[in-house]
Amino acid sequence: EPDDERVLFNVAVTKSMVRMVVLTLLLRCHSSYRGVRDFFADVFGHKISLGTIHNIAVDAMAKAKAITATVNLDPITDGLHDEIYQAGAPVLVGVDAHSTYCYLLAAADNADGETWGCHLLAVMARGLSLDCVVADFGSGLRRGHGLVMAQVPCYADLFHMFRDMGDVARYYGKKLEIAIARRKELDDKMAAL
Repeated sequence: EPDDERVLFNVAVTKSMVRMVVLTLLLRCHSSYRGVRDFFADVFGHKISLGTIHNIAVDAMAKAKAITATVNLDPITDGLHDEIYQAGAPVLVGVDAHSTYCYLLAAADNADGETWGCHLLAVMARGLSLDCVVADFGSGLRRGHGLVMAQVPCYADLFHMFRDMGDVARYYGKKLEIAIARRKELDDKMAAL
């Protein structure tokens, strides 16, 4: 339609706008650096280097860390703790169960008890005082919790159990489908005799 080509609005492209677009693509759209580079080429007809994208991301992370370090964690009462892995390396995670605010996100060399304990002490120094924690049965996580938060109950999460039981149910469901198909095949052969 001719109306589709009508200019709706203009946007001034500044360095600030470029940073905003890069961070939006990385954080909201979960784009890779190469995806951001391709977006700039395809949509804007403009080249942006992987190094520039990386520098924008690193600068934003430094600013976010500075802001995060000032947040008072005292209102958080219930925590969810776990490890996630990025390129095979553990990242220790602590999340407020009510708001989903991430009060701990720390890349670590390992996920042993002492490492967990050190990172939990760091967030406790910022005011974190939990009434309870929900976590899986990771030995390092549980040991670290016991070292610095022994008085705080640590309940088992059900996600991993349900996930594992779902895997078992899918496995036996597939076996059942195969057995039913085989039985029908045999019944058909018997009926043909």
